[in-house]
Amino acid sequence: MHDESMQKVRSSLKKNHTQEHQRAWSLLKLTMWRRKMMMNVEKLAEIAVKVVWQGVSAAVSSLAEFAITSADEHSMLVNHPEDVTSENSM
Repeated sequence: MHDESMQKVRSSLKKNHTQEHQRAWSLLKLTMWRRKMMMNVEKLAEIAVKVVWQGVSAAVSSLAEFAITSADEHSMLVNHPEDVTSENSM
């Protein structure tokens, strides 16, 4: 009877050890998957920031060009209004 109860204890310990091992392995795989997903999210965010900054750069460049052209045209109109009006009537 003593051997039989020892056998049950061993079997129970082995079963618990296997279940704990499986849980630990599942947790490790989940942790690795989360890290991979976080790296993918971080990479995607990095690319998104670069795209946004490229858009901002293009917009600022266009606005600067428009401002300079407008300032030049305004200066011509203020300093030489007769030249501008005669060009428009042609």
